[in-house]
Amino acid sequence: MTEEKNKFVDVIAKLIELTQKNKIKWEATDPKVVANNNPKYKIGQVFIAEHKGKWLRIHKYSFETTNDLSSVGFFIGQSKKSWETTFMLEITDERGNRLWKFPYINALGDLFSSIEYQAAGVIEFIDDILGEK
Repeated sequence: MTEEKNKFVDVIAKLIELTQKNKIKWEATDPKVVANNNPKYKIGQVFIAEHKGKWLRIHKYSFETTNDLSSVGFFIGQSKKSWETTFMLEITDERGNRLWKFPYINALGDLFSSIEYQAAGVIEFIDDILGEK
């Protein structure tokens, strides 16, 4: 499994590189494309891209968790609700139906940041501002 996990890490690193070089172009899409009927699961930004005949979709999502506070000692029988945020990368068909989900890897957050940077046109904006006279 370690070798397989390393391959997934390598794939995510390559996707980051290709995104930063604009060899993969991501575009924002409606979060409603990600099916969600669970009120404890909130879909954030969603981006899609096509690369070598495969459709990729990545989204940020938050889910509600409950932490038992009795381990602290003061709050016997009490719990605290909070939201954790993470990312999901999927291969989809051209209609957006999920075909496969990548396992979670910390680097998905870095990929998502690279995609936001690209989709927002930050490089072009900076070049335009610096090029103004």
